[in-house]
Amino acid sequence: MTRTPPSLLAALVLAAWAHQPALALAQAAPGAPRAADAPARRGLFVVVEVGGSGLDAAAIRAAVARDLGIVLAPSAASAAGTMKIRLVARRRVAIELTRESGRALARTIELPETPSEAVEAVALLAGNLGRDEAGELLAELRGAEPSDVSPPPPTEGAAGPSPPGPASPADAADAPAAASGPASGAAGGERAPAPAAAPPAPPPGARAPGAPARPRRAAPEVVEPPPPAALTATPIQVSLLHPVALYRDADERRFHAILGAVHARGGALEGASLVLGLAEIGDVRGLSITVGATSARSASGLLVAAGWNHVEDAMAGVTIAAGGTDQGSLHGLAVAAGGNFARGPVHGLQIAAGGNVARGYVGGLQIAAGANVARGGMHGLQIAAGANVAHGEVNGLQLGLVNVGGHVHGVQLGLVNIADRVDGIPLGLVNVISEGRTRLVLSGDADGFARAGVRYLNGPAYTTLGLGQDLTPSHPRRDDVSADFALGLQAELGPVFAGGEIVYSATTTSNDAFSREPDRHIARYRARAGWQITPWLAPFVAVGVLQQFRSEGNRERLDASAGLEVF
Repeated sequence: MTRTPPSLLAALVLAAWAHQPALALAQAAPGAPRAADAPARRGLFVVVEVGGSGLDAAAIRAAVARDLGIVLAPSAASAAGTMKIRLVARRRVAIELTRESGRALARTIELPETPSEAVEAVALLAGNLGRDEAGELLAELRGAEPSDVSPPPPTEGAAGPSPPGPASPADAADAPAAASGPASGAAGGERAPAPAAAPPAPPPGARAPGAPARPRRAAPEVVEPPPPAALTATPIQVSLLHPVALYRDADERRFHAILGAVHARGGALEGASLVLGLAEIGDVRGLSITVGATSARSASGLLVAAGWNHVEDAMAGVTIAAGGTDQGSLHGLAVAAGGNFARGPVHGLQIAAGGNVARGYVGGLQIAAGANVARGGMHGLQIAAGANVAHGEVNGLQLGLVNVGGHVHGVQLGLVNIADRVDGIPLGLVNVISEGRTRLVLSGDADGFARAGVRYLNGPAYTTLGLGQDLTPSHPRRDDVSADFALGLQAELGPVFAGGEIVYSATTTSNDAFSREPDRHIARYRARAGWQITPWLAPFVAVGVLQQFRSEGNRERLDASAGLEVF
């Protein structure tokens, strides 16, 4: 019997591995001989750097393990390979797979906008990269350039059954004798040995011999960047107007210090730079001060500019500009006299005299004299002298003249509050809640005022904005009018509702004969109850204490009113 060469047997085993859902380099062949002193190395160690992408590292690791069909190794020491997944921007990912020999394979793609689709795209690319790497390893063992990850054709003398071929005439003649005659060398009368058992069925998930290769899922379109050239470490760059500088090849160097007049460039900065005009630097790790503007691919540290700070990808640290700032994502603080703009998520603080805009999710604080916008939702606090706008989920507080949110979990405090739904309290003169209720309220007080207003009810809380007119017959020459605002809570039990409220009224006299009479400020603290007679009509009564604030002293007395709520 011909002895199968060990190297050829190993190649065939690895060929079978290449078409399993897991990485060939991450599994051990059952029954394969191993050195006694060599520890078993299984699995793949996956490192995920989400940066400012807003994606979940645990979800990415789980998706990669599911796509490859393997259990991830807990550490690099126990793994047969290391995969590094780095989100270099909100919509771009770079994946590098390195095996024990040190050889690496890398891919980069653009990601979809939706987080769930982005995680799936990362898993697809990781699986495709892992299978490609297994094919390259197999080809290397066979001593050929990798062309496909399909197993090699059967080789004569190799272990395992060969696919059946057409029978020759000699074979056809020998077949009956082999089936009925005694075995060669057997004693007379002995029965022939039983035919060999059929080869075992392939394990689940394996490809049967002769079966077509299993189609693989199509990976996202791969953008192959040129391998990055190593930057030359250089102490200092002095530039007048690039390329009029100490080093003309500044883009290929990493500087510890940059001094520039009109225009300075650098491949990377690990230290400090001072530029009077425009500074264009690849990666900034440290301090950059410009009178004009700074443009960087990524930055961590402190950027200060009298004009503008621009960071293409992630900004981790502090960016301050008199004009404005913009970055792919923000982890830290952005301060601008003009405005701050983030194309991705914000985790930290944005402060601007003009406005703050985040196209992604905001986890932290936005403060602006103008407006704050969080297009991906907000968890934290928005404060603006003008308007606050947050799309989607809002968890926290919006404080401004106008507040706009999707589903608000918390408080909206302003003159006008607008939301799809509020699980909390909207405190404003006007509350427009899609899932709330708006009612017309008509009432009369014991002091002779007739009042009309609009009540905005959201859950148990409500606010009322209205006007009042004095109709007392004993004051024919007076023309008292009031502006009213009420804040209350009520509970509903079937058609009956009851609660309490605080009402503030500012009353003034418009008649000329009483024009010198000062405005009167009144507060009412009262309980109210009503009955929903029909879907569009509910009478109510309210009793409590009225407190009148005057310069000569406050006065209190009992107060009562009755009215109708019209739907």
